[in-house]
Amino acid sequence: MNNAKMKKINFENLSWNWTRIALLILASLCLLVGYGLILNYKNGLITSLGFMILVIMLSKRFWYKNYVEYNKLGIVIKLNLITDRTIKFSEIDKIKLNDDKLIVQLNSERKIEFQITDIDSSDINKLLRILVENSKSIFTDNRTEKLLLPI
Repeated sequence: MNNAKMKKINFENLSWNWTRIALLILASLCLLVGYGLILNYKNGLITSLGFMILVIMLSKRFWYKNYVEYNKLGIVIKLNLITDRTIKFSEIDKIKLNDDKLIVQLNSERKIEFQITDIDSSDINKLLRILVENSKSIFTDNRTEKLLLPI
């Protein structure tokens, strides 16, 4: 596969992201000042700025075709889809990697499949590391499956 045509995944860790916290504080201040709750000065432009900061922050997952957002409790994965999938780490039972699919099996026996054919292998490895380290689940791929099958 040609790495020049491989697509990248945009990762965002929501745990103690100082840029995100600073933008949330700035947006809150803009809203409080704009509504006149802090300085007794109402200004619709400052309020609009606060809402605009929030809209930009919350719309990041719509900007990218391949996007992963995670914290210590769960993960939001959007790979080659319009919609995303939200998964709690505590619900993940098994993770299986094929040549073209990443399959996440939940404790409820439900399976979530992601197409990974045109995604960079280093990003797939990073996604797998995040899933396995945070979920304490069983990971298998083509190589380990061959070892596990009875002869």
